[in-house]
Amino acid sequence: MRNLYKSLLAIALTLVVGFVVSGSALAATDPFQQVCQEKSASSSTVCTSDTGQNPLVGPGGLLGKITLIVAVISGAVAVIIILVAGFSFITSGGDPAKVASARNTILYAAIGLVVIIAGQSIIQFVINRL
Repeated sequence: MRNLYKSLLAIALTLVVGFVVSGSALAATDPFQQVCQEKSASSSTVCTSDTGQNPLVGPGGLLGKITLIVAVISGAVAVIIILVAGFSFITSGGDPAKVASARNTILYAAIGLVVIIAGQSIIQFVINRL
């Protein structure tokens, strides 16, 4: 079990480093800025937006909105799972198998909630860097 946690931690750290590195690489080459600098595209809606930002990334971008919706839905599901597992824990009647199952469900749902929060934070960090 300990090796599983080490493997998950290694994967998470690899993903974090990958997001940070790819975010800085994408920030250097923004395709919308390159297209808007051309004379033929300078009058398009994207190039003349009020914010002057990329509509897909950045604060208020489509990617940020989608990830926020997914995180909220996932967080709500995790909380519901915790509530159902808590009810199962209370109604287990002292049966060790049911208690262990409910306890593990609560633990894994809580870990999932932490992963959702951390993932959303990382995504918002990378999006704001773009």
